[in-house]
Amino acid sequence: RVAVIVDVPSGFTEVALAETSRVVGAPVVVNVNGVKAMKVSYLRQLKNQPYVLVTSYRFQNYDRIHTLTLSYRKQNEKIWKPLYSRIINSFSIRPVF
Repeated sequence: RVAVIVDVPSGFTEVALAETSRVVGAPVVVNVNGVKAMKVSYLRQLKNQPYVLVTSYRFQNYDRIHTLTLSYRKQNEKIWKPLYSRIINSFSIRPVF
């Protein structure tokens, strides 16, 4: 179990959420539209809610890091998994000099 601290607007009483996370495979370097990125995937679950698959891509662009995070509920995998490659390949990074 991991305690996740979140910023909560004033007036709300919850300041932390108990969440369970499990890494899905090791981080890997992938090529996205000709740019290398580090890909990390993990499953998370908040209390008794459905599992959510989270995939995060980190792109280094000289002095900047861009992060693209995609997630969906595992129960909706048949809908979202086929679209992931189209979504990620529509993302492009232009070099900053």
